[in-house]
Amino acid sequence: MPTRQVPVRRAGMIIPIVLVVLIVMAILGVVLMFSSSSEYSQSALVAYGVRARELALAALEEANAAVYDKVNWNGGAAPEWRDDLFTQAKAKADANDRTTFFPKNLLTLNLVPRSVRVASSSGGEIRSADVEFLGFKRMAYASTDTFLQDSIYYHDPDQKLDLASDANGVKAPQEYTGYYRVKVAARYGRVTRTVSQIHDVKIVQTVPPARDFALFSFLPTNPGQQNGPPDDRYANEDLNRGGACKVFAYGKGRVFVRGPFILESEGNPGGNGGVRPRSSSSYFQRKWWTWQLIPSTRDGIVTRAGPPLINFGVPPARPDRTSRNRWIVGIFTNLFGGLGELLGDDPGWYILDGQQWYCETRDPDPKSFSVTGDPFAGNPVMYRGVLTLHDGNNRNPVRDAEGDLTPNWRLPDQAPGDDEARWVVEPEGGLIGKYNVVKYSYSTYGWGLYEKYRVSRVGVTAARFGAHWEKKYEQSYWNRFFSDLFQAGTMMMFLGGAGLVAIPGLAPMALGALTIPGPVVLATLGAMIGMSLTGSTGFTNLGSVNVADLKDVFPPDFRIVARCVTRRYPKLKDLRSVTTGNPVRLDGIVALDDLSCDRAFRYTGKGYLYSDEPTAPPKLTAPISPVAAPPSDDYLTLYYGGGTDQPYQGSAMMEMKAAASGDSTVVGSVYATQGVKPQGSVQIVGNMSCGFVNKAQIPDASALQVHYRFDTLRPADRAVFRNGSWHAVAISQRSCLALDW
Repeated sequence: MPTRQVPVRRAGMIIPIVLVVLIVMAILGVVLMFSSSSEYSQSALVAYGVRARELALAALEEANAAVYDKVNWNGGAAPEWRDDLFTQAKAKADANDRTTFFPKNLLTLNLVPRSVRVASSSGGEIRSADVEFLGFKRMAYASTDTFLQDSIYYHDPDQKLDLASDANGVKAPQEYTGYYRVKVAARYGRVTRTVSQIHDVKIVQTVPPARDFALFSFLPTNPGQQNGPPDDRYANEDLNRGGACKVFAYGKGRVFVRGPFILESEGNPGGNGGVRPRSSSSYFQRKWWTWQLIPSTRDGIVTRAGPPLINFGVPPARPDRTSRNRWIVGIFTNLFGGLGELLGDDPGWYILDGQQWYCETRDPDPKSFSVTGDPFAGNPVMYRGVLTLHDGNNRNPVRDAEGDLTPNWRLPDQAPGDDEARWVVEPEGGLIGKYNVVKYSYSTYGWGLYEKYRVSRVGVTAARFGAHWEKKYEQSYWNRFFSDLFQAGTMMMFLGGAGLVAIPGLAPMALGALTIPGPVVLATLGAMIGMSLTGSTGFTNLGSVNVADLKDVFPPDFRIVARCVTRRYPKLKDLRSVTTGNPVRLDGIVALDDLSCDRAFRYTGKGYLYSDEPTAPPKLTAPISPVAAPPSDDYLTLYYGGGTDQPYQGSAMMEMKAAASGDSTVVGSVYATQGVKPQGSVQIVGNMSCGFVNKAQIPDASALQVHYRFDTLRPADRAVFRNGSWHAVAISQRSCLALDW
């Protein structure tokens, strides 16, 4: 019988298997646990990083806004950082040092407070926020350094008006380009993120061109210049035609007209005029014996103070008429010719035979060009010129004539030195006065029963334009009486003499004057009167000009404005501030495709409204004025750079007209290459600079007045134009480089 096998129990194997399974499961659990924790940690770190970056970006935006507010004018006080930033940027640029400067800790200065609060409330932190500036250099306006050279800007050749104290004599613009870098670090949880941006910066000046001048016209009229007039007719006629153009410099503003331009003198072209001259721009105080805008007449008019028995003490004067006859009663006239004068009161009876003098070439005209205000309307004011002493053709600059002005902006009624000398207060540039030369003749006829005098023109002369000192020059009555005694009637004819008293003719033409037969020929005029009238050639096309050839050409602070633009808009008339009646805010150079505006507007701040669109000369409507009445810190320059092609034609002038209310004032400076054409009467209260005035293009019924705003443009502290007060800092809202780590 087979033996039954009993199964062997292997219970000891279960335990190891179970243990292995448990260990594997434990390991898998641990792995799973650690895997989930790592994923959670990684997700948390990513979330913390995102939050930290958002906090940093928010702080970066607030930091950029803070920088903008610290350097840009937003109304009220001057920007806190602007002046210091300008000073340090200028020093860095002048030293060609591109390293960083002007660092600011925005956290310490509490300039990102909202970002700090948001970060703190969300469990994060703004760890740092810093800004610094770097890479500054002088602004370049062309492919060459043309406008960085001080020599190309106009300088007073006599060195009597350009003073070292006037912003150190610097005439080239002080403008700079560079960068600022803002860097922000923010923390959230255990993650810190840092972001950094670099932005472009422009530091531009808002000073108007030629701020020291009431009027600055810089293009030459010499025929043959590029884009210049084809012949001499423009220089002979432009300032003597068209509507009125009056410059009120108030003794503070200078006047420069390069020209040369011929300017007709006004008054009595026949040489007569009696005791008082007619109201005109030539005799701006209506006196013979004071300052006047024709050369001295003391060599010509010699009279006695009479007649003593009728009106003793009448001062010397011109004849009342250009010719006159009268009957002399009594035989005593034949023997004692002087007795006949006791019955007359016409100064023409007392002038010595053969005398000559200068006189005017046209009648007074309210439409004339004047640099002495409006004498025709009884409102004369002087310009700030060079006081010179003339001796024949020798001209000696003495000093700035401003010290000779009285509180009413006029020259005093006495000479600045020897009253026998020829003193002239000259405007700058090439203004040439044109004058008649007349001769006086006296005779008796009809067997000594009649006498006559005649004043006739014997020539035309041109001389330096300016305010000439005239001394009262009297001939003794008794000298003339005995002269007549020996010359008169039958006794004189019996003696057969020609007279015993020397009769002085016109002295050698003072001030380099010359006799001219007709229109002035400019090619030879400069040498004849001792004036430099040539302008640099071809400077309207800068691409073909050697900078070394440009000397004293441009107005101080002139440059290519398109390079300095800080904001740009399509049309001035469509600006929201204009359409809503709110003030236009100025904080730099605002470029406009169309500068025209058919409504008045106000402004605040300092800056330019600029256009150079050649096909759209601007048409503006007055009044244009600051919100705060002058004097204030608000200042506007209206700048139209178009019209450089043949600017003498006046086809692209800036036009201005008065509002329907009649207000015709534009407060600010104006630059227009071809000048300003008013429609009606327009007053510019600031200054005006241009290539040509183009006065002949002003309608006859219109008038342009330029009133120099000396309280703003010529303050006691001249350093304000170079210390940042007249500068604007513009920062680009777009970053040129961004870093994130």
